[in-house]
Amino acid sequence: MALNYTALKNEILTDPSVPQIGYAPFVASGADANIAELLNAAITGNAIFRNDVRSEEIWEAINATEFNALTSIALQRLSLILAQAGARGALDVRGTNLRGMLGGIFPAGSATRAALVTLSARNGSRAETLFGTGVFIAPDDVAKALRG
Repeated sequence: MALNYTALKNEILTDPSVPQIGYAPFVASGADANIAELLNAAITGNAIFRNDVRSEEIWEAINATEFNALTSIALQRLSLILAQAGARGALDVRGTNLRGMLGGIFPAGSATRAALVTLSARNGSRAETLFGTGVFIAPDDVAKALRG
């Protein structure tokens, strides 16, 4: 995804997050690298759905007792999802449809379902919140946004 430099400039100059990220002193001093570092830092509680969940991670999240209790339809669904992960090397769980299908294989309240929900997200950066999973802001991007 191409960066929207107007949106990046607005983010840096207005610092709309609550609590604020703290760009202002670095804007004043022209410290583009520090601003980029703030934008790229993972923020606790800022959940970003992953695009890189490996099938091994899914297997490790599955409780053996709950796996043994799956119906044949649920096993088929799980097999299809894991086959897709194997073909790509990983699953992209940013979409609600796939997350719903994967989570729906196991009953609500189950240990496996809780583990899969946890596995599907990670702490993301402000850059990822603004521009998408995996986006990284370089100091040159900050300079371009602020000074053209």
